[in-house]
Amino acid sequence: MIPIKTKKWKTLTIVIVVFTLFILLIEIFPRTIALVETLIEWNARVALVSNSENTATDLQRVEFENNRLKRGIERIVTDYEENKKISSIISLLNEIAGKTGPTISVIRPQEIRKSGNLWLQPIELRLSSDYDEFFNFVKMLEAAKKVMQINQIEIKPKKILKSGININMNLSVYLNI
Repeated sequence: MIPIKTKKWKTLTIVIVVFTLFILLIEIFPRTIALVETLIEWNARVALVSNSENTATDLQRVEFENNRLKRGIERIVTDYEENKKISSIISLLNEIAGKTGPTISVIRPQEIRKSGNLWLQPIELRLSSDYDEFFNFVKMLEAAKKVMQINQIEIKPKKILKSGININMNLSVYLNI
């Protein structure tokens, strides 16, 4: 480096260096800020795009799950609508009686009632059979696809006779199980 001998040249050199730094600072500082702002904005957009891709995937997954649940609910509602019809219950009782042997003389549905969250269809039945047929009838009721509860049974005569027995029974069929 060359030594500067006069004060005038030293001052001029300092002014030139300061002015150069000032121009560089004025030019580079705003550009640096703009560059930093652009990088921040770009990172935000990348995050938004990746988030929107995840959101799209999540949305597709949620739509699939929603459709699956909707089909399940429609099936339950359809089954409930079908199963709450008294004709399906009467058909089931006649089918069981046909397989096991008792003769049904009366099927008298009562008014549907609600017990907690469950709907019950009370039914009064009158049957004629022997003990074995009646036993098999009750056994088939227990194995039926509908949940049933026998509330009352009255058997006449109480002695075993070859002519058979007459049975009065009250049962409740759960409609939404």
